[in-house]
Amino acid sequence: MTRLMLDYAFTALGLHSVWLRVYAFNPGAVRAYTTAGFREFGRRRECKRLGQTLYDVIYMECLAGEVVSRESWEEPAVGSGAPCKMFGLVLRGLKPPATGT
Repeated sequence: MTRLMLDYAFTALGLHSVWLRVYAFNPGAVRAYTTAGFREFGRRRECKRLGQTLYDVIYMECLAGEVVSRESWEEPAVGSGAPCKMFGLVLRGLKPPATGT
């Protein structure tokens, strides 16, 4: 889902960068964002209290030039079982929306 949002931000909205903040006590989210293409660019140390423990806030960003462009992928025939392109991403088994009649 994160990659789909990045693709939309960079292709449909024409943004140059997207940034977010995530708490250090959520390593799964940090790993997911890193896998999607985000990089850490800053950190506020011990600024979030959860119970009696202080945690860092991590700031992450992704630049449009760092994301692999999916525009050059070929459009396969619908129903061929091959991946189809939807919002610039390749999603297996999904058919593109029907064009109006």
